[in-house]
This record gives sequence, C-alpha cells and structure tokens, in this order.
Amino acid sequence: MSNEVVRIKGQLDCKVWQSESGAWIAVCDNPELTVQADTWAEMMESIHEGLEMVFHELMNTGEFDQFLADRGWVVEEPREIGTDTEFDLPFVPELVGAHG
Repeated sequence: MSNEVVRIKGQLDCKVWQSESGAWIAVCDNPELTVQADTWAEMMESIHEGLEMVFHELMNTGEFDQFLADRGWVVEEPREIGTDTEFDLPFVPELVGAHG
C-alpha cells in the first residue's frame, strides 16, 4: 500500500551553489532549510527530505495550517495527515555563485 501524498499549491525558492570543495549547498528561506550534499541529485533528495521533516513537525505542533496560510500556500485536496503521509511542494533551485 502506498503512502498518502498531500499536494501543496505553492512554491519554495531555494538558492543553490557548488562550493569550492565540490559540495552542493542549498538554502531555502521559507522555511529555513539548509542542506549540503555531494551530488546534485543527493541535494534535491535532501531538500525533499528536509521539507518532509518540517511539515511533519508542523503537524505535530499544530502549526501546519497557519504556516501554509502565512505563505499563501494551500493543500490541493484536504485530507487527514498521518505519520506516513508524504508532502509534495514544488521547489525551484536557483543556481547562484557556482564555483568549479
């Protein structure tokens, strides 16, 4: 059985660059989320995993709905959210200050 997916209408902007050492770094301002990874693919997965943790924590604290409202984001099809729920929020990595 697959997990329930909650799709969120909105967009998260993330600034991304490659450090001089070759690591990929992403900073997403809202929510405050910073990840570092060895490859682009790992970085994209880390952003997704970070968002999952943020959304589950917001659900646990009862702040999820207000968090979305403050950003103008909405759940496409409201449904009950459980511990196995996955979230889908589009995010756009903006490449800045790349080193190589």
